[in-house]
Amino acid sequence: MPNGLVIIAGGWNGTNLNSAELYNPSTNTWAAAGQLQSARYSHTATLLPDGGVLVAGGYNSTSLNSAEVYDPNTNTWTALASLAQGREIHTAAMLANGQVLFVGGWTGTSATNGAELFDPNTNDWQDAGALNTARDLAKTSLLKNGKVLSVGGYNGIYLNNAELFDPALNTWSPVAAMAAARSNHTLTLLPNGKLLAAGGKGAAGSLGSAELFDPATNTWSSAGTLLTARSDHTATLLQNGKVMLAGGWGSGNTVLASAELYDPASNSWFFGRRVGDSKRGSCRHTVK
Repeated sequence: MPNGLVIIAGGWNGTNLNSAELYNPSTNTWAAAGQLQSARYSHTATLLPDGGVLVAGGYNSTSLNSAEVYDPNTNTWTALASLAQGREIHTAAMLANGQVLFVGGWTGTSATNGAELFDPNTNDWQDAGALNTARDLAKTSLLKNGKVLSVGGYNGIYLNNAELFDPALNTWSPVAAMAAARSNHTLTLLPNGKLLAAGGKGAAGSLGSAELFDPATNTWSSAGTLLTARSDHTATLLQNGKVMLAGGWGSGNTVLASAELYDPASNSWFFGRRVGDSKRGSCRHTVK
């Protein structure tokens, strides 16, 4: 958040959680952050321009259409207007105008191609058109041109297709497809305007492949092979322009403690720090 704190909201630990906590990296401490109006997991959390945090959808006995916002000034949660459609394992992206786009997800019976826009200024939802392909477990990212890319996911099969949302027209249009079908991957906007899709899950399990999407040419190209195949991991864009992947599920459903770095300048992957390890790796894998 703008104050430097990190919020963790909801989740699952054998039961649905409505608790939230704040992590302070300066003091390495945790503090309570109130209670959500609805316990939930598989939801999205989006930082708003005013510093609030929008939590929407998720699961609690059913796919939820409820939404709420966290106010860091009062340390409280307030219920908002509801989505038109309950959804979980969906994606959310902040647009340049401050609205939040919610894409796809699971409705409790099937993947959906529905999309909705939330306006935090008016606390209302509006239809954002229909995707050409229903998808959940996909990834979505705002591009530098203000459009939004949604790529991959699952709807009974693993998907390699991608489509673009144009906020000016409120429409979705297909773009080039990835070489590999994947869900549970990461999608990172790089400083050069390209998008890095890394890892994920395919029909054969966790993936080690990575691809780059260039919006200027509507093409995908290889970003080499991860040092460790992984899905459900995290991806963080660092200040030096590199991307760090950490954790996730590896081959054979193993839980990973490893991390690795992608260098866009050399299109190469190399070992990062092992989670919980004080030693640094130095083995580099370069994509020829």
